[in-house]
Amino acid sequence: MDDLAQLQHRLDATRRNRADKEPMAFSLVLVGPGLWAHYHLTPETVESHAHAVGPLEGHAVVMTHPAVLRALLREKLTTEEATETGLFAVSGNDVRPVQKAFDATF
Repeated sequence: MDDLAQLQHRLDATRRNRADKEPMAFSLVLVGPGLWAHYHLTPETVESHAHAVGPLEGHAVVMTHPAVLRALLREKLTTEEATETGLFAVSGNDVRPVQKAFDATF
């Protein structure tokens, strides 16, 4: 399973165990390769679309490097550590729910 699919799986697993299941969407860009992906968190599931053409209009954007995403997935790094060192950032509209989702997942 590639890292973007693993991210979807982890977000989905975490979301199922949380009381807060407000719908939201965000884009993720992997800095370096410039790969975009879109994530839609619904009350029931998390859907993703890899290889998107740019960000979702009006939604938050998560910016990180593929190596950082891999370290998060392998639990060698938390989003708090990555954010503090400038390796992970969320910008745009409605960043707080996206940051909370990543913090709960990693």
